[in-house]
Amino acid sequence: LVVALLSMAFSSNQVASGIQVAAGRRATMGAAVAGAGIGLTKMAGAVNPTSIFETNCGACHQGGGNNIIEGHTLSKTAMEQYLDGGWNKEAIEYQIRNGK
Repeated sequence: LVVALLSMAFSSNQVASGIQVAAGRRATMGAAVAGAGIGLTKMAGAVNPTSIFETNCGACHQGGGNNIIEGHTLSKTAMEQYLDGGWNKEAIEYQIRNGK
């Protein structure tokens, strides 16, 4: 999207006559690129699994163990036994997002 917007703006600026048209398009492009950059930064931050683990899980599950409840580790066997919903993608995602 950003590449397409930039391509349209710069190719139109070369063809367009008048400084006001070019300046208006550049201002619009600047706002569009800034908005897209902020959105991409937020998306990139939300997808960082290390950060999510450290924030939501790391205090109790350092090294895959459990500092609070013995046996409630991050192993498949423990998750099948203790995780609400068992060993499946939805249950694990829910736990990561919401914690205990």
